[in-house]
Amino acid sequence: MDLIDIDNTKTAFSNKETDIAIEYVLKTETDPTEKWLLISHFINYITDEKLLNNTIVLFEGIPFLEKTFTQLTTLDEFLESEGIQKAKDKTKIKAIIYSLSFYCRILLEQYGHFIKNCDIPELRFNIVDRKIEHNLPEITELIKRKSIGSRRDEVLDLPTIKAQEIEIKKIIQSMAIIDYTNDTNYFQDEIKHFESIKNNLTPAFETKSSIKHEHIFSNNGFELFEYILNENFIKQKGKRGRYKQLSYFYWRLFNDKYIHQRSEPFKNWFMKTYDDEFSKINTETDTETPQRKKDYSFALEWFKQQ
Repeated sequence: MDLIDIDNTKTAFSNKETDIAIEYVLKTETDPTEKWLLISHFINYITDEKLLNNTIVLFEGIPFLEKTFTQLTTLDEFLESEGIQKAKDKTKIKAIIYSLSFYCRILLEQYGHFIKNCDIPELRFNIVDRKIEHNLPEITELIKRKSIGSRRDEVLDLPTIKAQEIEIKKIIQSMAIIDYTNDTNYFQDEIKHFESIKNNLTPAFETKSSIKHEHIFSNNGFELFEYILNENFIKQKGKRGRYKQLSYFYWRLFNDKYIHQRSEPFKNWFMKTYDDEFSKINTETDTETPQRKKDYSFALEWFKQQ
């Protein structure tokens, strides 16, 4: 359990500065989850009852927060039962508890698909000697470990060792940027974990990349196709435009005799190999763009130098 001393809470922002920060987030942050996480964090600094109430209203109507609102309707009664009488103390404690509650619920919603089979404890808080006792660090650590574990498993399911290395590097870079930006070491253990995986990819994964899929490709064409995938010339699964990109590169590889199968067998092979699904390979005319032509030329130049 963690402790927040209400007589020694952080004063990083005054009420005016907090209000300005919240308004800025509302106007500039386009990602809904990030927006609500930031605002829930700023609530922690509020000591003015009117500002607190005006901020809390912003969270009304968010479906997954309905239960949280219901649970907090008895907050005033809870504070009375704990002997908290002063209005200033009540506002400060309510702000902290709202901040903890919203932040926790938003995290659970954001990472729910990673932790659906994991027992996450309920957020608990008590007031002991003018200190708020809570278990949010325990919950966030469980969420982090479970979500990172799931992400790791997804990466190691990729069909080639090259693809795995690229994704691991992206994950490490992302975590390192977050730590550097916030002057923390929050992800230092996870960075070491992914560095170790990257440096010790087993031969079992290497055998995947050694397969040439010669029933589909000619002239080492799978190596070129794999490079196109790994360099993100074809967008990730589920992203708009992915299948038009895939169609374009299929036709270029087919016309240049790096693929010898027609579009339907190739499509079936791709869906099975990469656990994907789409309706058809579009025509080259419908999918050609200057950028795709440029990307293919770049990939082909790389391939010829190998």
